[in-house]
Parts: sequence; structure tokens; C-alpha cells
Amino acid sequence: MNDLESSASHIFEPDPSLVELLESASIGIIILSGEGMILYANPESLELFGVTRDIVGNGFEELFFFDSVTETKKLITAVFKGSVFQKQQIIRIKNKENEPIWGVLKLSPLQHIHSEKVVLCQITNISELKDYEEMVAKQSHLLLELINSIPNNIFIKNKQGEFLLANVWVSKLMGVNSPQDLLGKTDFDFHPKKLAKKYFSDEQEVIRTGKAKINIIEQVVDSENNRRWYSTSKLPLKDNKGDIVGIMGIGRDISNWVKEQKALRKAKIKAERADQLKSAFLANLSHEIRTPLNGILGFSQFLKQSLPEDDKKHKYIDFILANGKQLLHQISDIIDISKIDSGQFPIYKRNFNLNEMMAELEFSFREKAKQLGLYDIRLHLESELKNEHCDIFNDDLRIKQVLSNFLDNAIKFTQKGEIVFGYIIVGGSMRFYVKDTGIGISDENIQSIFDRFHQVDFSLARKYEGAGLGLAIANGIVRLLNGEIGVKSELNKGSEFYFIIPYEKARSTTSVLKESVESLLKNKRVVVVDDMKESYDMLEIILFQNEIEVIHPKNSNSFFECISSRQNKIDLIIMNMQTKWLDGCSSIQKIKTINSRIPVLLLLAELKSMNKEECMAAGANDFIVAPVNHDQLISKLKKLFI
Repeated sequence: MNDLESSASHIFEPDPSLVELLESASIGIIILSGEGMILYANPESLELFGVTRDIVGNGFEELFFFDSVTETKKLITAVFKGSVFQKQQIIRIKNKENEPIWGVLKLSPLQHIHSEKVVLCQITNISELKDYEEMVAKQSHLLLELINSIPNNIFIKNKQGEFLLANVWVSKLMGVNSPQDLLGKTDFDFHPKKLAKKYFSDEQEVIRTGKAKINIIEQVVDSENNRRWYSTSKLPLKDNKGDIVGIMGIGRDISNWVKEQKALRKAKIKAERADQLKSAFLANLSHEIRTPLNGILGFSQFLKQSLPEDDKKHKYIDFILANGKQLLHQISDIIDISKIDSGQFPIYKRNFNLNEMMAELEFSFREKAKQLGLYDIRLHLESELKNEHCDIFNDDLRIKQVLSNFLDNAIKFTQKGEIVFGYIIVGGSMRFYVKDTGIGISDENIQSIFDRFHQVDFSLARKYEGAGLGLAIANGIVRLLNGEIGVKSELNKGSEFYFIIPYEKARSTTSVLKESVESLLKNKRVVVVDDMKESYDMLEIILFQNEIEVIHPKNSNSFFECISSRQNKIDLIIMNMQTKWLDGCSSIQKIKTINSRIPVLLLLAELKSMNKEECMAAGANDFIVAPVNHDQLISKLKKLFI
């Protein structure tokens, strides 16, 4: 033993019981002098530092990295002198491979048996904890990088609505420098009170019920006071016990989509009005042409009846009648195809007896064949259902119109043989058909047979060519009946035209009423009286989603002109009671004076609105309280439209 070691041993001689305790400790324990010399080191500390030799008498700096030595030496001196009673710090230690590991160093004074003071140094290895912290920090960084790279608002809030996490897109919307500036704050710190209250109410409902709100449309005011629209989903946030502790949300900016939809709605309304004008023009034209034609046909028939049977003028009058009827038929076809194009071709489904309708067609076309002198053609009807089971639910007028077009073509292009028509039931569908033994259709023409104005130059055609609209009209009608149309043909052997539509048995009065209620909203026209832009925009989006046309007058003059005009068919008026240019009660009275049939739905700021009762007494039909709930509004509309 050298002199230094002898001195050290003399300085510190712990009693056996203390040595036993120190030797069995699970942490590293080193006893130092006031100058930092090692007086004692237990086995755990030797293992911690990775040394096998006796280190008593050495300086502590051999065990630590240089960046920790100076500060640690000052702490040892301070503890030894009593200026610091106890001190704890994180240090880096040299292991046996001379690589750094992390430890917690705790220094405290110790009085030994010679009444001389030493410093007790306790060291705990926290390298694994440090590695875990680094891993967590790395994963947190990656998570933040991920949510910041997603161009949507992503956030987490606690039950009080305070932000716990947010990405950069949320901070940009709120107008703060970084997401850190949002932590602990709520929507009330950034948004108008009305909007913040709605957000908070939605989030509390998610927390209370545990049910997510998916793709709800929210209005947002950004940091530059611009109004934007977001599609937001809010989901319950649960801890490891399954308890709801807040909400997590993601919002997608749909402002451009909303603008596009508005532009599309305007374009749609403009196109529909253009179609309506076109249809109105054609309808008027039809009326103007039909009136003189009816006079021509009527008086021609009268002249024919007044002439003797052998008068040669019969021939001329028959020519006038035939051409007049053909012209009338072509005008009807033009009107029908224009209505199909503009989406105004009416389909009215009802209960009817199918076999009776088919029998009427058979009788009608037998008579037509006789009038045309087609005695070599046999007309045969095939019906699958028995008379007592043949009541169905559909549009009998349109089914009859399609079959009439098929039968017209069959008679037109069949010189002799037979024409068979009828229907069969195939699963949940009905297949109607008309078969003939006529001249058939070539392969190059069959592909375009249902195109409008399509004409095939049949040399055997005995009657007028027509405008080529009959089969195009039939095609349009079948599509409106949710069916499909087709043709099979072989040149010089005949053709089969057919269409397939859903088979629905006759309905009870209750089920028919239910379906009519479900389709009540489509294509209705609603006047919205609301000069608050955010309130109007929300109503407009909800109404548009349900295919309802919205009219938005800007002042009282345009409003009353709109509902007074006979050209405008108004189905409902929604009135915001806070509209500046309209006095609620007197305006409702005036509306009812102009047109008492138009229902009025009040939009109230709160349930206990002071003039609600007065307005209801003045003639308002119902009310709804803002902020508008989609399902509640639609329920109100259906109720008012019945």
C-alpha cells in the first residue's frame, strides 16, 4: 500500500455494519473527501464505472467526463463546507469502453466515527431512461412533422375545450406564430362568441354521448376576418382506461368547393330557366299550331261527312286529314323530346290494371291495322298475369306510350305475317316486348336505332317516315322509369323491341303517401329572407344538398315582387326575424294577403323571442331556432310541404 492509500485508509475507516450496508446497496456509492479524493467505493459503483481495480485514493475526475468535472467539483466543495446541504444533478459517466452513460448524482454531507466530515456520493444509472426519453422525443417530433405536413386542421382538446395539441395549419387559421401559442387556450380566445359557442356545444355533445360527428360543415372566421367553410370531424378522445378525456378533430377547408357549388347552382338555375323558357316556347308553339290544325282537321271531317259517297273530293279530304294527323303527331313528339331533355317530362305513378291497359292497346291497333288495310297481319297479345293479380304500381300512360311507339314501327315495317306483343315477369322486373315478322334491321343501323332523328331508308315502308323521334322518346321514357331498352333483329326476318322496368305490385294508400313525402323536397322553390350572410349561407348549403332551389331577395321590394309574380311558384318562405328591412308581423300579414297558401317558417335567434307569438298569430306556420340543425330543418320542411 502506498502512502496516499495509507493516508486515505486512515482518514476514513467505516464501522463494519455501515460497510455491510454499503456493500449490499443496489446503487453506486462513493465517499469523497472535501478535495474530491475517493475514500470508499462500493462494488455497485465499480460495476457502474466498469473498473475492476481498487480506486480508493484516486481523484473523482477520472470517473466523469470533462464537461461535468468543474461543476461537480464546486458542488462537492460546497456540500463539504456546508454551504449546500444536499445537491442532485444529472451527469455523464465513463464506462469501461470509455463511452458515456447517464446517471443521477446525489451529494450529501456525512459525519464518520472520527468526527471528520466527508461527502456521500450516490449514483443511479438512468441511461435506459435517457434513451427512452430520446426515443419519445424523436417519436413526438416525427408525429408533429406528420400532422404538420397534412394540409388539414388537426387538434386535440380537453373537456374544457382547451387546446392540448394543434398543427401549424390551426395556428395559421388562428393567427398565432406557432401551435405552442394555442396550448391552454380555447376557441373563445380567437373566434366570435357565436361561432365559438357552437363549436363548444358540438364538442360537449361528443364528450357527453361518445358519438363522433363526421364531416359536419362549419363556418370559420380566420385571423384576417375572412369567412371560410370547413368540413370537420370530431371524435371522442379516450385514456388507457377507456374514459373520455376530450376530443380530437380534423378539419378540411372546403371554401373553394362551396364557391364552386354556388357557381354551379347559379349555372344550374340559369340552365333550368333556359330549359323552362324553351319548353314554355315549345308548349306555346304547340298550342298555336294545334289550334288551327284542330280547325283544319275538324272542318275537313265535317266536309267529308257532308259530301256524297261517290264524290271525288273524298280523296282530297282524306289526304288533308292524313297529313294533318301526321303533322299533329310530329309536333307532339317534338314537345316530348324537349321535355325529356330539360328534365321536365312528368312521370306519375299510380295503381292500375295492367291487363286492361294491354287490352286497350290491342283493340286500338287492330282498328288502326284495319284503317290502313293491313288484312294480312295478325295481331296477338300475350299476358302472363291473371286478371285478378295484374294490378301494378307505375305510370300506365308512359308504358302505353312506349308500347305504342313499338307497335307503330311494327305495323309500319311489317308487310305480312304477325305482330306479337305482351309482357312477362322475370324476378323483380317486367319485360315488355313487341315482335314482328317485318323487314328487320341491318347490323350497321341497329346500334343507333334509339338515337334521335335516326332514319333508316326502308324501301318497304308503307307509311310516313316521321321525324325519327319515336324510339328516342321511348328510350328517354324507359330511363325515367329506371329501366333499360333494347332491340333484337335479323334482316328480312323480323325484329323484337323490348324494355325492362322494375315490377311493383299495387300499393296501399299509406305506402304511396310515404313515398310522396320522401320526394317532397326535390325541386321545391324556397324564398330565404335573411340579410345575415353567415346565417343565409348555412341555410343555402342545407337546402342545396336536398335539391331545393333558393331565392334570396335583397330588399322588401324585390321580396314582395317575387311572391306576387304569377310566374314564380313559391313553395315556402323562411324568414329570419332579425332581418333589418322586414318587419316580422306586418310582413307576414302582407304575405298572407298576397298568397295565403305559401307557408312561412320563422328563423328565431332564441326560443323565447319576444315577437314569436305575435308572428305566429299573424299567420306564420312554424318556427326554428338558430343555429340551424340540418335534420331539424328538413323535418320542418317536410311537415310544411305535406
